[in-house]
Amino acid sequence: DEVGNATALVVIRFERDGSVFGARLAKKSGSELMDSSVMQAATSVRKIEGLTREFLDRFDEVTIEFKVEPGDEGGKSR
Repeated sequence: DEVGNATALVVIRFERDGSVFGARLAKKSGSELMDSSVMQAATSVRKIEGLTREFLDRFDEVTIEFKVEPGDEGGKSR
């Protein structure tokens, strides 16, 4: 399963107190491994601290883009 330049979109839904009560994959990346990892990360979040009342009044969900870009092999920095 080659990830390459894969991008996945996840929609996270919030309760009024900032607790996360749902996540869904809105756009698959084309890689089952990446999609599974993205959903595992998204569903492991229980609450996002620091969201203001104003933000939560305006938005009951957000879309997060997960993107993999090729980098240096072996994680070496230049």
